[in-house]
Amino acid sequence: MGLKEFLKPEWRKFVLPAIFIIFLVISLSSFYALDAIFDDFLCDQIEIAEEFRNYAEENEGQAGSLEFNKTIEVFTERMKLNNEKPAERMKAIVGMNYILIPAWSIIAIDPFLPLPTYLYDAPKRITIIPERVIHELYISRKTYDCVKSLDGVFREMNEHEYMQVSIFTLIFNFLFLFIEGYLLSAVVLFVYRKIRHRKG
Repeated sequence: MGLKEFLKPEWRKFVLPAIFIIFLVISLSSFYALDAIFDDFLCDQIEIAEEFRNYAEENEGQAGSLEFNKTIEVFTERMKLNNEKPAERMKAIVGMNYILIPAWSIIAIDPFLPLPTYLYDAPKRITIIPERVIHELYISRKTYDCVKSLDGVFREMNEHEYMQVSIFTLIFNFLFLFIEGYLLSAVVLFVYRKIRHRKG
């Protein structure tokens, strides 16, 4: 079998690329939706936490007093309310898109796909996830600056300058996954036909 026949288009070679593209679309829609939640609440949460910390430090001598305890309760309630809506939205998105299967599959085979905030450190934690080649972000510049102000949180993200995910990056990933899927399909078909030919 020559290279021309190996690469010759046939419908079987387009099944895997189609699956990869569908998984990519589902993953990207989830990445954008989940990071939009970070855009909506993260800076507010950091601001509340900073106010809480400053108040506790400035009024350390009043710890245990009625006024101090009431103020702490107000801060706690504000943080709780600020967490509830994002948590509900995240749960709805993850449940609706069955994000785990497509997202983990795609980021395991595509090192060029930028990761969302909640998966940014995945290559450090999970050996099957390759290091990212492209470090663009789905969150806004404002949210990135808020994240950068947190010492030790999202450390991997803070190592790179802010760049938002570009159209070029998205198009490149669509093409990369299509070609990767096509070549994998060609190899599988080549091996299958070789084995069938020997048996025949």
